[in-house]
Formats: sequence, C-alpha cells, structure tokens
Amino acid sequence: MAGGKHDLRGLLGIVSVLIGWLLVVLPRVINDGTARVNIGGPNNAEISAPPAAPAGDSTSDPFSQGPAARDSTWGQVPSDRTASTGSSVGGPTTTNERTTDQPERTPAGGSLPGWPAKVIGITDGDTIDVLNADNQKLRLRLNAIDCPETGQPFGSNAKQFVSQRVGGQMVRIVERDRDRYGRIVAEVYDASSQSLNVALVRAGLAWHYKAYAADRKDVAAAESEARTQLRGLWSGSHRPIAPWDWRQLSRLERDRYR
Repeated sequence: MAGGKHDLRGLLGIVSVLIGWLLVVLPRVINDGTARVNIGGPNNAEISAPPAAPAGDSTSDPFSQGPAARDSTWGQVPSDRTASTGSSVGGPTTTNERTTDQPERTPAGGSLPGWPAKVIGITDGDTIDVLNADNQKLRLRLNAIDCPETGQPFGSNAKQFVSQRVGGQMVRIVERDRDRYGRIVAEVYDASSQSLNVALVRAGLAWHYKAYAADRKDVAAAESEARTQLRGLWSGSHRPIAPWDWRQLSRLERDRYR
C-alpha cells in the first residue's frame, strides 16, 4: 500500500511539472502567432502584415476579375502619353494614299507622306538606291514614269538630272507597289517636297507611263508642257522613241535613233 502512495505522489509531481511548463510556453506560442514580426536593426522597426481584403472584393487584382477585365487594361497608355501610329523605324509603313492623280507637291502645311531615306545610288533616271532608317539598302523604281534607257538619247541626261536633284540627299518615299524584280515602285519627294517623278517628265527627260498610271493627270500635264516647250526629248535633236519600244529593238535598229 505504501508503494502505491509513493507512485501516486510521483505521478502528481510529473503532472505539476507539465502544467507549469505549459503555463510558461503556451503564452509565447500564442504571441508568436500574431501578425507582428519584430525585425532586428538600428530602429527595431515593426512591419505589420497587410489587412486582408474584404470577402468578395477583387477590385484590387485585375487577374481575379476574369479575362474581360484583364483585357480592358492590358497595354493601356497613360492619359499623359500619346501612342504613335507612325513608322518606326523609318522604314516602309502601310499607307492609304491614292495611287492615281497624286499631287506634284505635298499639301501646304500638311505632314509629309511616306518615310524618309537617303539616296545612295542612281542606276538610271527612274531607278535609285536608298538607305532607310534601319540602314537597309532598298532599290526604288519611280512610279508612273519611264526614263530613256542607258545608251538611248537623253538617258544620261535623265540620270544626271536625278543626281543633281537628290543625289546623296534625304528624300521621302511613298510606296505604291512592287514590280516583278522586287523593286519598290514609289513616288519620291525631294527636300522641297516636290515630286521627282513629275519633275523628270516636266524637264522632258521621261515619258508618262500610261500603261501603269493612265489616271495620273499631273504627269500627263507635265509631259504636255514639256512637248509644247520643246524640252529634252521633245527638242528635235533626236527622234524620240518611248523606252518600252526601245527595249524591243535590236542593236542595229536602235542606231537609227541615236
């Protein structure tokens, strides 16, 4: 019986120790579970956990609002900035300019059409090489006109005219089409915003290429003026023959026109 009492007293002692330990440790565990974290440092700053959003409130997170809400804000430009619609890189941009009856000059006070480029080479009167803003070399065929071929009377005159007017200079290109050789068919505007295409025809150094641009009234008027004023091709020094006919002739036949 004495042994049983001894065991009971020992068990009660162990329980007392456990209760005392719980009374010491349990408050610490509860305190560690709060939202405050003590960060050590010079100021012993305390950082509180952000308050939880009210149940059902998802306005602060667009990704919790579904695809429609996300898409409505994706890629928006701030109100104090304006999105640019121009080309970027000075390269060719898609435009909606008319392909016929293009004015000889750009509208006064209006923005210049097309994209800028520097003339770096002249093959003949209606074919030039340019360098665009991306430093790409591009070959251009002047739209709506046809200059005398190399070896044809006034062919060298047309090339010289282009060289003096835009050689090594900045121009603006309005792309119209691509030809079968991959060249850009374009209207070229010089530093004075005047069409190089029309200027060549007016100087009597190119034909109106009616097969591809019959509706270009400005080019037709320029050719009519050159004929009336006996300029270049129409001066009477040589019998004029259109380049598209010249290209069909043999070497002996061409000698009749030189």
